[in-house]
Order: sequence, then structure tokens, then C-alpha cells
Amino acid sequence: MKYHAIAQAILFSTTLTTVATSALAQNIADDANASDAIYASNASTDVEVINVFGDYSQLSLDQIAQSATIISAEAVQQRPVNHIDGLLNMAPNVNFTSGASRGKYIQIRGIGERSQFGEPLNPSVGLVLDGMDVSGLGGIATLLDVAQVEILRGPQATVFGTSGLAGVVNIVSNGPTDTPSGTFSVKAATQNTFAVNGAYGLRLDNGLGLRAAVAKNTSDGFVKNAHLGRDDTSNIDETSLRLRGDLHLTDTLTLDAQVLHVNTQNGYDAFSLDNDNVTLSDEPGVDDTEATVVGFGLTQDTDWGQWRVQGSATRSDSTYGYDEDWTFVGFHPWEYSSTDYYLRERDTDTLEFQARSSDSTAASIQWVGGVLHKQSTDHLVREYTYADADFASQYDPTSTAIYGQVTLPLAVLPNVSMEAGLRVEQHD
Repeated sequence: MKYHAIAQAILFSTTLTTVATSALAQNIADDANASDAIYASNASTDVEVINVFGDYSQLSLDQIAQSATIISAEAVQQRPVNHIDGLLNMAPNVNFTSGASRGKYIQIRGIGERSQFGEPLNPSVGLVLDGMDVSGLGGIATLLDVAQVEILRGPQATVFGTSGLAGVVNIVSNGPTDTPSGTFSVKAATQNTFAVNGAYGLRLDNGLGLRAAVAKNTSDGFVKNAHLGRDDTSNIDETSLRLRGDLHLTDTLTLDAQVLHVNTQNGYDAFSLDNDNVTLSDEPGVDDTEATVVGFGLTQDTDWGQWRVQGSATRSDSTYGYDEDWTFVGFHPWEYSSTDYYLRERDTDTLEFQARSSDSTAASIQWVGGVLHKQSTDHLVREYTYADADFASQYDPTSTAIYGQVTLPLAVLPNVSMEAGLRVEQHD
């Protein structure tokens, strides 16, 4: 049993126009490509507000006192990308690695995962989809009907605990709209690349809001297998489905829920003797993941603020393996033939209660606190040709956390506040 006490003091944050503009300019300097999603002007009072949802304060980008890159839906649409790996290079100090056709192992400031083979089961870089923690499942981070992508650099201890040691990637999707609205796009490119995306939302007469989204993305990839005479052994084949809904049970009580299903059947044929994207393997590998994520939330507005109960359940199966000898039988007199496969079953359940004060006045003390329980099951089977038998392991971590954060306005400095947070976690 392990106990972790994490204290996090946030630097001063301010709403002063001059200071806020400087902070915003720094974020733009950090990521020039994100400038399309960010607008600020000293001369105009009509300023676009971009809120950061991955932080308890949920302040606008010009007010948060941490390093962040926010990528809007418009910026995503301007780039021919269908997965998070196509956006990570827009943020400074963020890298990613891939063995197969997708880059799904993220590092922020040099800390994070590098591969499936040495993957920590408590990732250093958190991955969150609409408030649901799916850390370690970077393959399912398809850009399905996204509203914005937030990349928070540096420890996010108070909010995410040990999963946010290096930072967090927070993906926010579009929710139901009061009026019917939708999007549809079709993309085609070389290497038999084809992508179709569609989403539609509306609100029924009984007040139920719904939004459905679907995406299909296929490509042969950039690798050619000379031995097999194929150009699709490192292919991409991804299907994503999402259904979101919300309903106002009363004037102050709201229920929301969503279901996300992602099925990826990608190839893994990346090792070339001449490092020229031409392989000689006779048993190309795979990078397959099938995952279903279900989440719900119940929110109550009160005179003193708001409380919320939310939970999620993730069920995923993945197969990750490759041709370990890189070549085919008959290539060399000293040859050997081998494959190496990792089969994982991951189940994660979380339940959280959170309460926060009303933000009616900027001069008052703001607070947020809550308790979270998370339990996971990770079953691994490794099938390696030269192992005496298949290796199997079972890892069942359980954690409970209590956290709180307070925002204090400083009387001596008008419009300037200080945040302090504390999180205590117990791990079994």
C-alpha cells in the first residue's frame, strides 16, 4: 500500500488586460501554429474567450498560470489529420513515438511512454476524453467531432494525480446543440488514403439533447513489403463511433452521458534493413485495439455552487506484435524466424464526486474539492517464439484520492489571485 501526498501551488493568475495579453502572447509564441485558434487585441473589447477544461479553475487561456497549447476545431479541420498524432507537433516540448502506423506514445518535456514493450501501467502523460481517463490507450485518440484539444505541459498533480506527472492531453468533443447542426467531410490522398467523418446534433421536444458522430479512416501507409509484394502491411483502418446526450431533469439538475467505441486494425511492419520504408518481413505484425468507453455525469446547481457525480467504464482489448526477425526464411544462412506479440485486456472503472463554489464574483474566494475512486485490471499475455511458454501477468491497481483547490484573490493587488491545491492518493 502506498500513500502519495501531492501539493501544487500555482503561480499568480490575473485578469488585468495588459498582463493577460502578455500571457496569451507567450502561449502563441510557444506554438505559432495555434495562432489560428487564438485571438487577442489590446485595442478591442470583443475578445474571443477560450476556456481550458482540463484545469479545475476552468479559466480562459489568457488567465491560466501554466504552459498550455489549445488547438481549436478550426485548426484541426485545416490540417489533414484524423488522429492525435497529427496534432502533437503543434505544441512545443511535446514528442511522440510509434512502432506501428500510429504514434500513440506521448512524451512531454522528455517524460512519458516510449513503446508498448516498456510501457508503464501508470502513464506519466495523461490522456482524457471528455472527462474520461483513458491514459495508456493512445491508439483510440481519433479526432472524432472534436471541439478543442488541450495540451497541458508540466505536472498536473492536483487534477490528475500520478497520471499527470509530465502533463495531460485533454480532448473535448462537441456536445448536443439546441438547434439542429452537423458536419460532414470526405478526404482522399495518396497511398489509398480515404477518410469520411460525419456528426449531427439536435434537441428533441422533451428537452433531450443528442449528438452522434462517426468516422472511418483507411490508408495503405508508407511502407512497401518487397518480399510479399504488398504496400499495405503498415496500413491504417480505424472506425470511431460516439453518441452523446444530455437532459435537464429539473431547472437545476442535469444528466449527461456518452458512449464511445473505437476499433483500430492497423498494421505493424516498420523495420527495414536499409531504413528506407521497404521491408522484407514474411510475417507482418498488427496494432489492433477495440475499446468501448461509457461515461455519465449528474450535475446539480445550488445557491452555494455546484456538485457533480461522474463515472466512466473502459473496456479494451489490444494486440500489438511484429516480425521480430525482420526478414523471411531463406534470406541468410544464419537466419532465424520469430514473432513477438503482446495481448492486453484492460478494464478501468472510475467514480468521482466533486463540489465547487459559485463563481458569481471574481473578488470572492473560489474553491473546488472532491473524492475519486479508480480501479483497473490489466491482463497481459506475451507470445514470443523463443520463450519456453507464453508469459502471462495480472495487474490490478486500485486508487482513492481526495483533492482540493482554493483560489485566493489578493487584496493588495487588485484583479490578481493565487491558487493552491492538494491531492492525497492511496494506491493498492
